[in-house]
Amino acid sequence: MIHKVTPRRPTIAPLLKYMLRNGHGHEHDLNLVTWISSTTFVQDPIERDKYGLPITKQPEEPLNELIKEFEEQSTLHKGKAENLYAHYVISQHPDDRRLTQSEWYELIADYLQALGYDNTCKHAFIEHSEKSHNHAHIASSVVKSDGSIVDNTNDVLKGFDVLRKYEKKFGLKQLSSPERNWGKHYSKGELKAAGGSREEAMSKDWAARIRARFKAIEIENGGKLPDTMSKLVLALAKKGVAVKARQNEQGEITGISYKADDGPWISGSKVKASRLTFQNLQSNENVSYVPERDNPALLGNNDLKVNVAVQITKAQYKHIKVLKPRLRVFRRNKKQYASFTFYNSKKQREFAELMDAILELLRLLFDSNYGIDDDELLFYFSLEENFEYEYINQGISTYDVSDSVDALDNLLVEHKRWIGNFNHCETTHSLSWTHESTENELCVN
Repeated sequence: MIHKVTPRRPTIAPLLKYMLRNGHGHEHDLNLVTWISSTTFVQDPIERDKYGLPITKQPEEPLNELIKEFEEQSTLHKGKAENLYAHYVISQHPDDRRLTQSEWYELIADYLQALGYDNTCKHAFIEHSEKSHNHAHIASSVVKSDGSIVDNTNDVLKGFDVLRKYEKKFGLKQLSSPERNWGKHYSKGELKAAGGSREEAMSKDWAARIRARFKAIEIENGGKLPDTMSKLVLALAKKGVAVKARQNEQGEITGISYKADDGPWISGSKVKASRLTFQNLQSNENVSYVPERDNPALLGNNDLKVNVAVQITKAQYKHIKVLKPRLRVFRRNKKQYASFTFYNSKKQREFAELMDAILELLRLLFDSNYGIDDDELLFYFSLEENFEYEYINQGISTYDVSDSVDALDNLLVEHKRWIGNFNHCETTHSLSWTHESTENELCVN
């Protein structure tokens, strides 16, 4: 079974007429409309003959009385809410047997209770059986007897839990809820933006592409995802999905994002919150995470930016802008700086290019490197993609820096003579980081 939760509405009359009459947006054969039950004093407003068949011309008074009873219930609410009526539709699978009236009542009563309703709310349950699948409409006031209104948070997921329960109890075709499969419940607004087509909505949804590839991996892996984070990252890479993890200041992974092809990075909570967040991959999908084993795979796509900045004068700032070398100039706190930016990648470009660029700046500004105030040479780093400052000169080359600690250590030894070219200063400026249990420093002395 599936269900549909529609947006709440300010009036009830159009809905009840739609459900119980012809000519109101839905041409029903009233013989195929069944009154299941209600919590109203007014009962079935369809007039029937002695054989139980609806008469040709239906009187309007019974239906008007039903509408009035719903409206009177809503006057109990003294708050500011305006949309005080709800409409739900529960549909059987075409292969299901038709539920009896008592079965419908049991299911719907449990369904509404799960959504937060009680018997003081006004409800009416009506079955329509004119389509290939039987379905029930539920009209309800969301106002309780104390004047409060029913909270509609997570109505969709709460409703699916009840449907799964009664599929099993009544021997119906058992489906999986969206939080456990790879589907998505598109809102009415999302469908409207896509021209009313679910297929069109999916085609514009990059997250849908990522979910489809997770589904393919699950099928290929015997109905489950790979059992370690490293294996999962590898399986996704083979499907064209990149993975990027986020870390806190302590270096602990706090989140995960995915990117399919040339699409945007999307957080796990937006791709599939119930399954694909970093925590739910472990708790719900049984994907094991061991930092020492899996961090290289999870963090391999992070871009570590190493930045070096030297404070300069206004005249030097203008001079650099004219020459346009391989560096950036920016202002901060009414001071001018020239800086370099280098990116981490797996290509393992030589770290010496960083030193080349620093020496280039020195050659442009000074006959020698004497006169640089040691306190004006800054090192800083960031794991974010956006720079903290507004840079003026965008004409800069970027270089790849080895993401291997061993390779980086070797490069530091090889370029010791470059580091020695700097003046001996009383203060040491260093960029430090920790990889597993080994601490490494890049120092300018």
